[in-house]
Amino acid sequence: MARHFYYVKFLQSRCDLLNLHIKEKSIMKVQTFLLTFYGRNFMSEEKEKKKEAKDVMRRVEIIFSQAVEEDVFEGFKEQKIGSHYSKISAVTGSGFSSPKLGDAIWPQLNEMIIVYCKKSEAEKIVDFVKDLRKKYPVEGIACFVSKAKIK
Repeated sequence: MARHFYYVKFLQSRCDLLNLHIKEKSIMKVQTFLLTFYGRNFMSEEKEKKKEAKDVMRRVEIIFSQAVEEDVFEGFKEQKIGSHYSKISAVTGSGFSSPKLGDAIWPQLNEMIIVYCKKSEAEKIVDFVKDLRKKYPVEGIACFVSKAKIK
């Protein structure tokens, strides 16, 4: 509300400078005139915020058993996804499958891949992980997607 008030005040001051009567013109007509006269958009902040919201990167975390590591990287190459990633080896944990703790009782380990990408690539990675889960239903493959902002 405050931004709109200052915007109207700004338009009124510019109209006064240009000897226009704001009561005779609508705000939109005055804005259009000022945009062409000054060559800039006074509402660009809102447009920039919307653009930033669309351009937000995605962080995709995939946690899977070491047993399927080869299939994961082959699938990435075949589908041309996840080309820029970070891999964390020997990840331990317990999820919806058997625990993978790397000890004498639970000897298996997990791997973790973190990919920063655009939304479209993140959707392809999620689809790939869904297919991988169908292929290996007992291995416990997890995929998490969150918004990420590069600074």
